[in-house]
Amino acid sequence: MKLIKELEEANFFKFVKNDVQLQFLLQTLNKNLENESMLYFPNKSYYYDVALKQNWTGTGDSLDFRTCGADAEGMFRGGLIRGLTAIKELFEKRNLKFDFENENMVWKEGSNSYIKHEININNKKYIIADGDFDRGEGSVHYLRQVEKIMNEQLLLQGSTEHTYKIISYYGEMIWYVIMEDKHFEIFERNKNEFSASQLIKE
Repeated sequence: MKLIKELEEANFFKFVKNDVQLQFLLQTLNKNLENESMLYFPNKSYYYDVALKQNWTGTGDSLDFRTCGADAEGMFRGGLIRGLTAIKELFEKRNLKFDFENENMVWKEGSNSYIKHEININNKKYIIADGDFDRGEGSVHYLRQVEKIMNEQLLLQGSTEHTYKIISYYGEMIWYVIMEDKHFEIFERNKNEFSASQLIKE
């Protein structure tokens, strides 16, 4: 597909040093675009399961170091650290910091919807949530708040990259994607090829 070819020429896949993994990644992306007009970014677990028929037991989960799954509801329901750990892997690949500590999540007594959720990232306190949230609203809020933190930390550390979201499979799969403006322009130029997915810049 033209999208994948242009991304490859623009060094979008430069962090994938293993040729076998790179070919699997390219084939998976092209196959899903050709068959369903959807973007699907396989992680290491998917690669080991499909390509090698093995279970992935190593550390880290990103295959391309551009993307990581964004489990919005999971982060809202107490899995923030798991989500931040996946993001940390992408930052460290770029020789950037994404250290977190002192997570504090409090539910207001007598309320089923009020949350105050704080965490320190790179020695800066972030308030992830402070208010009443239902399931859907809370998931979207966490998704956006974490994206804002990623972009702020990229900027503070001198990166020229930006975080985007890609939503595929009818909203069931969401990825954070870190890339340069030139990559975003390639996605925009070829968006007809992934008409069943959304690339969101906020």
